[in-house]
Amino acid sequence: NFASVSAGAQATDVEMDLDNPLVAYAVSNSGVFRTTDGKNFADVTGNLFSLVADGGLLKLYSLALLNNNTADTADDVLFAGGHG
Repeated sequence: NFASVSAGAQATDVEMDLDNPLVAYAVSNSGVFRTTDGKNFADVTGNLFSLVADGGLLKLYSLALLNNNTADTADDVLFAGGHG
């Protein structure tokens, strides 16, 4: 499912939720994606690409997950890094 939702782009980084093994986040140049069942990914990029200055080029490369040591994803904070 990741290949279809990411338009064929390969993941450059994956973060697993250590308190919930079915939850993972992946990043590629086409966006940020999340799975809550370990196999089906959804695009969670939101407005990230619109935050780049006019004429800028956004390349996403890395993720960092703060999961607050709970299995509940509602209190997770995900950081996406890159340049642009």
